[in-house]
Amino acid sequence: MQGLPIELGGFRGRTNKLVDGCYSWWVGGCVVLVETLLGVGSHHEPPTEEKAAEDDSHKAWDDVDDSLFNRQALQEYILPADAYHTLYCAAGLSAAQHRVIPSEARRNAVISVWDAEQARVHDTTGFTTASDWERDKLDKLRRDTFAHVLSWTEEEGTALYVGGAANRVNATHPILNLTTTHSDGMLAHFYGQKPPSRIPSRPKA
Repeated sequence: MQGLPIELGGFRGRTNKLVDGCYSWWVGGCVVLVETLLGVGSHHEPPTEEKAAEDDSHKAWDDVDDSLFNRQALQEYILPADAYHTLYCAAGLSAAQHRVIPSEARRNAVISVWDAEQARVHDTTGFTTASDWERDKLDKLRRDTFAHVLSWTEEEGTALYVGGAANRVNATHPILNLTTTHSDGMLAHFYGQKPPSRIPSRPKA
C-alpha cells in the first residue's frame, strides 16, 4: 500500500487510489502490529552488558532495517506541512521514526508489581463474580490486558530521523496512539496500579 517513488513514499487506503497523509497512520501505523504477528524483529530485548561488550569488540555486523515498509520514504512524504491531517501525519511520522514492539522483560516487570486488589477497587464495569474461580479468572484477564498494553517498548538502536533529530517526534503506542508516557499514566489511573518506570531513550542526531 506504500506509494511508488513518484508518489513520494506515502500510503494509500486502497489499491489504485492516491496517497494521503492520514494513511501514514491508518496503514503505516498498523505495520508494527502485522510485524509483531509475523514475528518480524520480534521481542528484541536490550543487550546485557556482556553482550554489548562482545558486540563492540567485533564491530563486523550489518545494521539492517527489517521493517515491512520504507521508513525513510514515508518520513520524506510526511515532513512537508499537511494542516488537514496533522494528527495522523504526526502519528505516521512517529511510526516511521520508531519501532515500538512488545518486550517480554517489560511485561514481566509490569506483572511483578500488579496489585489485584487495587484493580478490583478501580473496576467500574459493575460486573460481579459468583465464585472465587470467576473472580480469579477476571483478575488474570485484567492483569494480562494491563501488562500486554504496557509491554510495548521502543526498540533501542532502530530510530531513524530524516533530516536529523530536530525532526524527531515521540514514539507512539501502536494500539492507543498515545505516547508511551501518556499510555502508562492513563492505564495506571484506571487500573489503580503503579507500573515500573521506563528508562527514556536518547535521540541521536
